[in-house]
Amino acid sequence: MEKAKCPVSQRYAFRHLYSYLCELHGVDPQAVSDSMGHSEKVHGDKYRRDQKVMGNALKLLKAASKRPLPYNRAIAKLQELGVDTDLPDVKLILRVIYRLD
Repeated sequence: MEKAKCPVSQRYAFRHLYSYLCELHGVDPQAVSDSMGHSEKVHGDKYRRDQKVMGNALKLLKAASKRPLPYNRAIAKLQELGVDTDLPDVKLILRVIYRLD
């Protein structure tokens, strides 16, 4: 996780997310536990026991998605909000944020 510069600090966050999403969508618990490499009992004890862990994992994953918008989407969003993107000050701010030449 550190090598990939992943902002998720809980090593098993993705496994908890997978388990949670499978449960949410009605996937057979035996199939989920098989796919995760353990028995249904271990799966129930480890992944269903604590929904707080799932909540924390989701918060971490949502925080990781708070990256700047791509330039074209940012322009469209600003225009949608009524900002004149042709103003010199707005262009300057965009040049600084997006490191444009």
